[in-house]
Amino acid sequence: MLTKAAGLVWLLLFFLWRGESCVGPQLNQSESQSIEPLHVFDNPVFKSAEFKLWLKEDDAENSQIVVADQEKGGILTFNLNGNVLIQSQSKPVCRSNTLALAYGLELADGSELDVLGFVDATTNKIRLFRMPDLVPLDGGGIQISEPHDLGSILGFELYVRDRDDKPFILVGSQTPNKNNFWTQFLLNFQENHKIKLTKIREFGKLESGQKPLLTLVDREYFYYSDGQVIRKYFTDPDRGNEELAVLHNGNENLQSLSAYGLKSPGGYIIAGTKDGLDFFLGGTNLAPHQHEMVKTLPLSVHSLAVTSASLGDSLFSKGALFALTKNRLNLYDWRDIAGSELILAPNGIPDHSEHAIKPRFVTEHTIHDTDDPAIWIHPDDPAYSLVIGTDKEDGGGIYVYDLTGKIQKDKTILGLHRPNNVDLEYGLQVAGEEIDFIVVTERNNRGVRVYSFPSMKAIDGGGIPVFEGEEEGDPMGVSLYKNPLSGEISAIIGRKTGPAEGYLWQYRVIDEGSGSVKFEKIREFGKFSGNKEIEAIAIDDELGFVYYSDEGVGVRKYFADPVMGNQELAIFGQMDFGQDMEGISIYDLEDGTGYILVSDQQRNRFNIYPREGSPGNPHRHELIKSVEVSTMESDGSEVTSVALGSLFPHGLMVAMSTDKTFHFYDWKDIAGSDLKFLSKK
Repeated sequence: MLTKAAGLVWLLLFFLWRGESCVGPQLNQSESQSIEPLHVFDNPVFKSAEFKLWLKEDDAENSQIVVADQEKGGILTFNLNGNVLIQSQSKPVCRSNTLALAYGLELADGSELDVLGFVDATTNKIRLFRMPDLVPLDGGGIQISEPHDLGSILGFELYVRDRDDKPFILVGSQTPNKNNFWTQFLLNFQENHKIKLTKIREFGKLESGQKPLLTLVDREYFYYSDGQVIRKYFTDPDRGNEELAVLHNGNENLQSLSAYGLKSPGGYIIAGTKDGLDFFLGGTNLAPHQHEMVKTLPLSVHSLAVTSASLGDSLFSKGALFALTKNRLNLYDWRDIAGSELILAPNGIPDHSEHAIKPRFVTEHTIHDTDDPAIWIHPDDPAYSLVIGTDKEDGGGIYVYDLTGKIQKDKTILGLHRPNNVDLEYGLQVAGEEIDFIVVTERNNRGVRVYSFPSMKAIDGGGIPVFEGEEEGDPMGVSLYKNPLSGEISAIIGRKTGPAEGYLWQYRVIDEGSGSVKFEKIREFGKFSGNKEIEAIAIDDELGFVYYSDEGVGVRKYFADPVMGNQELAIFGQMDFGQDMEGISIYDLEDGTGYILVSDQQRNRFNIYPREGSPGNPHRHELIKSVEVSTMESDGSEVTSVALGSLFPHGLMVAMSTDKTFHFYDWKDIAGSDLKFLSKK
């Protein structure tokens, strides 16, 4: 699916096998002389203009170039053939880089729009217009100089927070405080085109004495120029005001800032100057704030826009770079810019490198959207084990596969209400019979479904409600825990959104005596950062721990047995991921060792940690290595160390892929030469 903004596409970066520092391309200018634009647009308006590229999500070839005419004033839009589409009636005199674009802003009536923002220098107001028709949304402009006394606006950006879709504006202005140059406001659209601003924070150094006019926003980070350097901060005010990095450009002529495939971290930050383009690595999963300059090109640029999204098979299928010089707008194919040194992200989906591990089998496709798997071990012959997976849209369901990925139609159940996650446990007593069973969260019914397995007989009376009495209670993640001492089975369930404490609820699974089960709540526990959501949950029955992904922060660890208390035992992986840490699975060995695997979702990688912790500290889980797999944006996984016949003699790892499939990997392929693969029998 085509992403909406140039900085919203993950790229695969090439790391050493054990995850040491990124091996980036060497600084090189050798290929630059042969680069020629595919299109050149000549128009007098470009002489003193700033511009942005608006990506039309459902029709990329009809994306538009938005131009601010600094000389005459006004906003114009062009198609990708260089033809003028619309010229606004307003006459702002737009300064350098005061254009901003945001996608999916929610208005007072609940509708979502793409929004263009710019500064009207004649009134010092911020203007907001609907894209692509440039209809005003602001009732004549947003005045922010009073009561905040910010002075003339010298820098401006729009930002929509990913976890709750709240819109913000960031404003840089004439101020004597060099340690708090930027002011961030929460943007509230009200009825009758009224907009309310709430001041959230002040932040950002300014040491050069030169006012920063160049800005860049992705979902996680905010970049701006300060003389010869580029500074980096969190966009989300809840994550603090600490300066995260300083990129040294060494050029006094910084003129523009853009990015290719930048998605916290990844891709390239591109600084345009009068002398050329400088390409900085967007970071690595182990060093997200390490930005080395990896390439330069002697292309003179006044203003710059870059996208890693495909603009159509016939135009720029791997992305494009738009460079404004004098009164010419030059359109370059990203492949020509990248040469042999930089990497590509076709159509919003990262290319897999040659090191990506190949699955032994890929399942048949579901109808909607695969999400989460579980593995059932056949009690008599593990070669006949089965894989369960969810298809999570309304009308989706539960799919069952054999070990070659073939759908078992007689065991597949469809027509559920957004079945999100699934887990399996063995040996539940129901009506005097011991059965294996699965639990599936049914998000749009605010409950769970329970089925015996492999018979797929419903044993829940039509569904069991969860998070009763809670305003925030749409269930997502689920994991089952069987106490090795008492044999009691319970379910730990997470939800789409929830409180800072008590995000997870744990329920005892109880036999009603009539062939059905019920849930009895036994505790609330678990911290939540408020950043993104919690979905992936995994329980280590043998060692007695539960792990869950607080997606934008880290992996949290607690006791699975409520008797042991609700204290957090560890949080790890905070600096090891790109944007989302997701699916968790545990490869357990008989000696109490093994591995915890966590999906680095948009990087198509899995980070692997020691199950047993570190010597002297069982709750210290440091990254062992990161492996690249062939899935696309996997957010659900399961693994077993049991030998499953000749197909998977060292165990099986299952990972979902956004192309409506699950991938089946031989554990030995995942382990490589670094990890153990002593199988359980």
